[in-house]
Formats: sequence, C-alpha cells, structure tokens
Amino acid sequence: MQNLIAAEIALEAEANPKGLPKWCAFQYRNGGVCAYCDHDLRVVEMCRRDFDVVQERAIYAVYPFTDEVLDCFRTEADDAA
Repeated sequence: MQNLIAAEIALEAEANPKGLPKWCAFQYRNGGVCAYCDHDLRVVEMCRRDFDVVQERAIYAVYPFTDEVLDCFRTEADDAA
C-alpha cells in the first residue's frame, strides 16, 4: 500500500511542479464543463456518479477559469485525433 501511495504522490508531483491546488474537472454530455476542488469530496463523488459526465480530468491551478477547463478537454481530444 505504501508503494502505491508513494507512486501516486510522485506522479502528482511531476504533473504539478508548482504545488498548485488540484481540481477535478468534469465534461458533460451536452459539452458543458465544471471544476471542483479535489478536497470537496461530496461534490466530486456526486459528479463521478452522474450519468451525464463523459470525461474527468485533473487541473492544477489556484482557481481554474472556464477557458482553462475547456482547454484541458480540447487538448486531450486534439491529441487523440
């Protein structure tokens, strides 16, 4: 268990070298997006259970603006195409 936790911490540190807060961003079937602080467990779990959510991404920012949230989904989609 300790090895799994250490690996997760190392991956997150690599993805977030500035140590910014982690946000969970969600994209909905209708194209809408939203982001919630990773520590807001109740809301994050509700979004994860929502059948209209089609994608989830992590964003590291002080407070992600709508454009940043949209860009994280556009970038991922564009790279796959």
